[in-house]
Amino acid sequence: MGVACTRRIGSGAKLVLAEIDGSKLKAVTQSLAYEGYDVTAVEMDVSDAAAVADLAKRASSLGTISSLVHTAGYSPNQASADRIYEVNLIGTALMMDAFEAIATPGMAAVFIASCARFSVSPPSELAFALARAPANDLLGLVTAEWRETPDLAYCLSKLGNPDRVQAAAVRWGKRGARINSISPGIISTTMGRFEQQNVPEMAVMLQISPIQRIGTAEDIAVSAEFLLSPQASFLTGTDLLVDGGVMAASIYGDTKPF
Repeated sequence: MGVACTRRIGSGAKLVLAEIDGSKLKAVTQSLAYEGYDVTAVEMDVSDAAAVADLAKRASSLGTISSLVHTAGYSPNQASADRIYEVNLIGTALMMDAFEAIATPGMAAVFIASCARFSVSPPSELAFALARAPANDLLGLVTAEWRETPDLAYCLSKLGNPDRVQAAAVRWGKRGARINSISPGIISTTMGRFEQQNVPEMAVMLQISPIQRIGTAEDIAVSAEFLLSPQASFLTGTDLLVDGGVMAASIYGDTKPF
């Protein structure tokens, strides 16, 4: 999704591409550079506060930041529950905080959540805390029951993403900047294809989708392009559900995926 967003919005811009996997970062950077994009590569971990601060500093050193797209995250089949919280929840909070500090009028940000957030219903006080607590306190808020499985961790961490975006929109607005999120359904990435083949609920989601196809990374990139553009200048603190109608079908259809 990150690469698709880069290609969609990156022509003519100075791009800073961040990734934890050095070999993947090198390959993507070389490919984009060959295609004519102006890319600076930064190998880093978004759960590392110092690394995130350095990333923001490096990006701002290249000029005024117009757009930020945050796609980093682990799925349940990729990491432990605690690691999922570190990257999906804490990493997201750290990125929001670091780039809020340097946000300027006209800047817009998009953070990727997931429609998996609809499959859990934590206590309202927990959801509220995850939206507002300092990044360093987030893991301590998650009780043992929410760390039992990577699946639970993934759903709760992704629930925290749009809630945190909504809370952050108030602060970002004071700097003249906007921040929104996107909740994708099943997208044809490596992660999405694995889940489609190995997680029964994912197959049901595809089966009941009114659109009747798997989503593409380009579907997310087009949505991000809109949210980052002047055409979306009245949108902030909101979540765009890009799921092929799966959530609509789960509420009003005959088959429930969750």
